[in-house]
Amino acid sequence: GRARPVAETKLSPDQAAARAIESAQAGRADARVTRLGWPTEKSSDWTVRLTGAKAEVKVADADGAVSVDTPKGGTDGVARVMRQIHYGTDTGPIWQTIIFLGGIAPLLLGVTGVIMWLKNRGGRRAVEAARRGR
Repeated sequence: GRARPVAETKLSPDQAAARAIESAQAGRADARVTRLGWPTEKSSDWTVRLTGAKAEVKVADADGAVSVDTPKGGTDGVARVMRQIHYGTDTGPIWQTIIFLGGIAPLLLGVTGVIMWLKNRGGRRAVEAARRGR
């Protein structure tokens, strides 16, 4: 199963994110946190993913030491790309609009389908009443 988050940490989420951003500032001045993973029973490191970074930054909870964990390819790289597409991170406003419209389309189709079904029920009743009246 999944590793559970630890109950108490030495660093706060803000401190872990700040250390990760400081380490990434040399590479990209506008880095933002896109994912913050809490320390778990299996790993006592904070895992921080930043915009534009192809690697995760690990911040040790015990001493605040920062290390960069580069993905080894395989499913990790595919999962990262799928998350970027899903969340719209590192994409422009056009792509984010496409993602938004694709997400809201099923809702709109469902609502309009229910409305059409409700309207059609009244028409069906009129047809049945006309048949009975013959």
